[in-house]
Amino acid sequence: MNEMLLLGAGASVEAGVSSAYKMTEEIAKALEAKSSQHFLNKHDPSSTISQTLNFIIGGLLFEEAKKGNNPFTIGVNVEDAFNATLLLADRTNLEASPFIGSWDSTVERLDSTDISFTGLGNAFSKFSDAYTKELYKILKSALEHGGRLHSSPQIDVRKLGLEKLGEELQVKSGNGKIFRATAEKMILALKDLVWVIEDKKVEYLKPVLNLLKTQSRVVISTLNYDNTIELMAASQHIHCETGIDEWSKTGRIDLSKDQLYLLKLHGSIDWKKTVARPSHKSPLSQTVISKIPSEKMTEKVDTMNPLFGNRDFQPAVIFGQRNKLTADGPFLDLLRSFQEELSKTTLLTVVGYSFRDSHINLFISQWLNQNLSNRVRIIDPFFKKNKFEFAQALRQAKSLSRDKVEVIEKSAGEALKDLYGDFKSDETGKES
Repeated sequence: MNEMLLLGAGASVEAGVSSAYKMTEEIAKALEAKSSQHFLNKHDPSSTISQTLNFIIGGLLFEEAKKGNNPFTIGVNVEDAFNATLLLADRTNLEASPFIGSWDSTVERLDSTDISFTGLGNAFSKFSDAYTKELYKILKSALEHGGRLHSSPQIDVRKLGLEKLGEELQVKSGNGKIFRATAEKMILALKDLVWVIEDKKVEYLKPVLNLLKTQSRVVISTLNYDNTIELMAASQHIHCETGIDEWSKTGRIDLSKDQLYLLKLHGSIDWKKTVARPSHKSPLSQTVISKIPSEKMTEKVDTMNPLFGNRDFQPAVIFGQRNKLTADGPFLDLLRSFQEELSKTTLLTVVGYSFRDSHINLFISQWLNQNLSNRVRIIDPFFKKNKFEFAQALRQAKSLSRDKVEVIEKSAGEALKDLYGDFKSDETGKES
């Protein structure tokens, strides 16, 4: 039997990482706190960003209320909030945009730009200079004719840029600017919410290392951005290979060695994406991922300040349900590696995954149907309440064949200990 693990958000909750619904609340609080710190700066966008996220959360809760759900208990999934933010940022470019008469007035108000006093000053300066030049021409002509004006001077101010003054006095549409800024700040806020520092918090994950006793190569796939698995392995002096360094060099993910691998299918909060310039060896530009040192990840920064210090980078993560498949970065290769590894697996243990990702679900479905011996084991104390379509399909499959689908309604830590037992670092021989 060859086993692989797939981790979802529920696998990290016991490490102190917020669930998808709790994370929405935590990000909103973080942005609101930053907003209050910058309220004295009238030109700082922090306050509007906080208002924007609160407006989006309120809209999503109102939609749930219209469906008859209790908004106080259901909450908002952080990826739904992020999706809504991106859609509003790109609302004028949507295919359906020509058929939408008007958006909520609050959307336009939040996404408007105030009068630019700099632009107004520049426009007035240009108008004043042009007017002075025209007046000078008239006076010069009068002097050339004995100092007399034969008629009242006529200056067509419409030709002097007066309309620019009117334009600068208008409140303009931001064309999605405030919503894009809000989405960016949401991702930056993730850094402090998913980065785990204390080894003690990830001890409950140690039992999975016992798989190294029964199979020489263990692959764990995760949909999370956090560092729980890496921290847990490092605490036991076991090397955990993500394959991202090799991918940056060769464009391939190598999982051929006998060791512990971690496929971070949606990226990692400590991955920094840059674009390498063309060279003689690589004539086309290419995306490169570099890992930020853990000591830099623990530095506290002001996420509302334009300068973020040593953590001034946008993490290479796929955030938002509508953007799970992208050709930008290593994500297609990671997904392909997951599919290849799944084809070599007879038992897939799924921990805390809500089955929201259609691409992952498709691979699992194909894999389960391809071979009668393939089994999926789901660790989730709330699996019976999962309303997503694929979760319902798995429950039906379980009723048809108990051997194909197993459900363990326990927390991640309790279930992993029951399945694999306590881990002792000197028993694997895999220390590094």
